[in-house]
Amino acid sequence: MIKKIEKSIINKEFENLCEDLVIQAKMFSFLSPDNCEEWSGMLIDSSIDSGDLKIEYDRSNIHRLLRDKEYAQSQFYQSYINYFILRLTSVLELYLKDSIKQYMKLNTDLFVKGLKINRSIEDKDKFISGKKLKVFLLEYNKEVYVDILNQIARQYSKGNLWIPKFKHYTNFLEVEITSEMNGYCKVLDLLFKMRNDITHLNRHLDEKAKPVLKIKDGFVFDRETKLNESSYRKVLEYLIEVTNSSQKMLRESHSQVYTKWSMNPLKITEVYKEVVDKYRE
Repeated sequence: MIKKIEKSIINKEFENLCEDLVIQAKMFSFLSPDNCEEWSGMLIDSSIDSGDLKIEYDRSNIHRLLRDKEYAQSQFYQSYINYFILRLTSVLELYLKDSIKQYMKLNTDLFVKGLKINRSIEDKDKFISGKKLKVFLLEYNKEVYVDILNQIARQYSKGNLWIPKFKHYTNFLEVEITSEMNGYCKVLDLLFKMRNDITHLNRHLDEKAKPVLKIKDGFVFDRETKLNESSYRKVLEYLIEVTNSSQKMLRESHSQVYTKWSMNPLKITEVYKEVVDKYRE
């Protein structure tokens, strides 16, 4: 039985994603080679009816997905696992950016910190242009205000893999990365490598360099692993475990932020005025 993903107290979007992923995972676990054979038969019949395939077709010449039911099952499993990895890594990236923006709205010292860091670095490294900053300081403009928030959030969640992203994030928020969090980060880094391999269609000449997930009992998964129902379940259990661990890590980070920085909900215009006043001090 595939385990449930733990409820998240981080945000509703993450919680809903987790629920979606585990339900879909359970549905895919019922997929059998016979299902694939039935669907391929329906597609072949449809192709014959539309004239795309001759009635007397050569079975050896049709696509392998339509003539090899075990291969088709494995490809369906691979597709869903790819989808799981893409969705999870995307929502983790989104969480970093969105949470920084929310924290800055609730604590103007954080907002000012981002602006002052930008002021202290060389022009070539600035993430907010001088022109944009002048417009921001002149008067409240919602579009400019949101753009400044987004630029600071992007700056402190940047990186191709999870570890650099989380390092920028925690440095800005002054969060301590515990040894337990560090362990979770290493696992997520592997998942982000897998994500990059999927999205960029990287195909290394040195096949030993391709991203590999070490599941359990000596079983490893990469983009070319052939899957059956048993191995698919192993990979899904691993991914659900990683999802639960990432939630635990973000809860710890969130707790540290609220301990370090006092949060005071204000109206947007009040946030703006306080930020500008503190920046000019």
